[in-house]
Amino acid sequence: MNGDDTALYGALKAAFLRAPEARLVVDPGGVILLANPAAERLFPAASEGLAGKQLVCLVDEASRAVLGRGLEAAGGRFSCEVRAALPGGGPGRRFRLSGVRDETPSGGRITVVAVDLSSGGANSAAERVRELEAFLQAVAHDLAGPLGTLRGYASILARHLADRGGPAADLCVKMRLQAGRLARLLDDLMAFARLGGEPPPPADLDVAAAARAAWGDLADRVDRTGARLEVAPDLPRVRIAPVRLQQLLLNLLSNAIKYRAEGVVPRIRLGAGDGETPDGYAHLVVEDNGPGVPEADRDRVFELFRQQDPAREGSGVGLAIVRRIAEAEGGRVWVDDSPIGGARFHLVLPRGQAEGEAAA
Repeated sequence: MNGDDTALYGALKAAFLRAPEARLVVDPGGVILLANPAAERLFPAASEGLAGKQLVCLVDEASRAVLGRGLEAAGGRFSCEVRAALPGGGPGRRFRLSGVRDETPSGGRITVVAVDLSSGGANSAAERVRELEAFLQAVAHDLAGPLGTLRGYASILARHLADRGGPAADLCVKMRLQAGRLARLLDDLMAFARLGGEPPPPADLDVAAAARAAWGDLADRVDRTGARLEVAPDLPRVRIAPVRLQQLLLNLLSNAIKYRAEGVVPRIRLGAGDGETPDGYAHLVVEDNGPGVPEADRDRVFELFRQQDPAREGSGVGLAIVRRIAEAEGGRVWVDDSPIGGARFHLVLPRGQAEGEAAA
């Protein structure tokens, strides 16, 4: 391992160990290979340490079958609710385990996150948000340097191999694509973490104009897919910081393009909602003709790192950003079925003054 590889590995390991949530790495058989300090504190049945233990042995008898099915899940992703095993036997605190298999050639290791669901053992929601923000900023800072070096070396190597072709050139292209994907993930994480800071000043904004600007930022995807955007006339104005409205629309529009139906040109509509809206708020909808969101997943799609289809490009952060911005503005976001066949995202935001309307 050279110096740059060592720096990248060290940054990844430091981020893993500093994570505020309990994190473990297990092999295909469920044997724990690595656990961070938060995980060591969560499981009282393993006072001498977690490494080398079977993950299923840390949960009570009733939870073992559920966890076993999760570890064997197709695609390596699972989420299940279990109870910890007490040192003397019996069920302990309730928590949720979420796992994802790595993308290395062996594909054998699974990273598991454990979240305590017991009211007595959980931090307040505000404390968790602060911990998450600090963690995300630390991760982005630690990984930015090694990642920049990796992308630079990949570019140099690609130029040397461009005329030769063969497997090495193909692997170099894949390396650059994965490095770019990681860079986009870090950007998304930083965008999510910055939402917890001092909010930028709001302004009365034209939603249609903001949507067209966001659509312009997606020009490459629009050209590749032939996607069409329809903007309804007479949309209500909203009162929000311009950068936040841009984030909202960019994430919703790019999500509609990404989750398009096979063989169908994406059609996306932005309009005004017709449901009841609190005084002082506007109701907008962004809908598409894609495959839609199954009813069972309509709350989960707004969770951080939750992807409806992990095979598609993306970080699983975009819709979490949408929800966090909407709620920070006193509004909300939800999804249901669209009349044009796909998903319809509802967005409730503070209403702005119409053009020419005098301030109260």
